[in-house]
Amino acid sequence: MSDKERNEPQEPEDTQSHDSQESAGQEQSRERFWQGVSVPDLVKQRIDVIKAQQSPGRKLLMTMRKFYAIVPIAAFIFFFLTNPTFQNAVLAVMQVLLQLLFAIFYAIIQFVAIFWFMARSKVEKVRPTDPKSITFDDYWGQPNLKALVRQWLGLLADRKEFVQMGGRYINGLLLYGPPGTGKTMLAKAMAGEAGVAFISIEGSGFRAMFVGVDVLKMIWFIRKARKYARRYGACIAYIDEIDAVGQSRGNVQGSNGAMGGMGGMMGGGTGALTRLLYEMDGVDQRSLMERMVAKLYQLRGKKPPGRNWHVLFMGSTNRPDVLDPALTARGASIR
Repeated sequence: MSDKERNEPQEPEDTQSHDSQESAGQEQSRERFWQGVSVPDLVKQRIDVIKAQQSPGRKLLMTMRKFYAIVPIAAFIFFFLTNPTFQNAVLAVMQVLLQLLFAIFYAIIQFVAIFWFMARSKVEKVRPTDPKSITFDDYWGQPNLKALVRQWLGLLADRKEFVQMGGRYINGLLLYGPPGTGKTMLAKAMAGEAGVAFISIEGSGFRAMFVGVDVLKMIWFIRKARKYARRYGACIAYIDEIDAVGQSRGNVQGSNGAMGGMGGMMGGGTGALTRLLYEMDGVDQRSLMERMVAKLYQLRGKKPPGRNWHVLFMGSTNRPDVLDPALTARGASIR
């Protein structure tokens, strides 16, 4: 090689074309492999491997496993029928077990009955079919308030059109003012004029001696209100003197259980308030039966029907300043 040829720069190899040739060669090799292999051959090879793994001892073990439950049962029946001593022992054990189960069941029934009895409170119920004792004709002195309340009650009575227009019901309504201004009477007049169910309870009715009973009372009260709402289309759940159960949880000597004796006997505990707030937030949530019906409609490819009932929570107080902010923020207030 001359010096001229040695000094001339050599051209770089075409690496890209080389890589593409290798890829093409690998692809051709794969195609030749799969063309030479048939699916039945692969299945036969797999079956041969499985047969090789199944030794006679393993087959015997698999057969014995099928009788693991049958053999003890057959032995028990045989000894029970042929051995009188074994029969007496089995009957004695069964008698002890039945007595133990009865004692446990009786204790549970007693426990549930006691808490069910303590969870019941005195409530006032007014159904649309009951005679009207108090109406707006008996309520004097606040015509603007009566007009506003009549509008809300009209929405409760004509729910279908209101919902079709895109309206949303208020979940809570708070009446506050000095004693003797007619808060409770207004609530009773609403029950007489609305044509919907009405259930009321005093705030002190949620107080209890034991921890958790106030929550049970609140659950029972709201369940009753929803039952009437489903039956009559709407229900007003009214709590008179709601400050007895809805005091601010930030107050040291308010309704926290620490200063309230056994389970909040002096203050009612915060469990009832927490449960009330939870129910007011979830007033539009579907019940178990409604979810099941909606699922059936979805399986049939149809739109589930909307809820056709509503619960309006109402409360009255002389001291709105002591109420928990979370409670006052969940509805409209009327003075």
